[in-house]
Amino acid sequence: MKEPQSYLALGIVLGTTFGLLLDNFVLWMCLGLVIGAALDEKRRRETDKDDDDAT
Repeated sequence: MKEPQSYLALGIVLGTTFGLLLDNFVLWMCLGLVIGAALDEKRRRETDKDDDDAT
C-alpha cells in the first residue's frame, strides 16, 4: 500500500468519524487535526534527515 501524501487529511477524516460515532464532534475533530499535523511533521523531518544523509 502506498504511503499517504498528507496525514492531515487522514487525521481530519478519522477525527470526524470518531466524533460522530462518540457524539463529541468538536473534541475529536480537533484531536484528528492535531494528530494529522504531528504525523505530517514527523514525516517531513524524516525525509529532511534522509536528504541530509544522502549529501
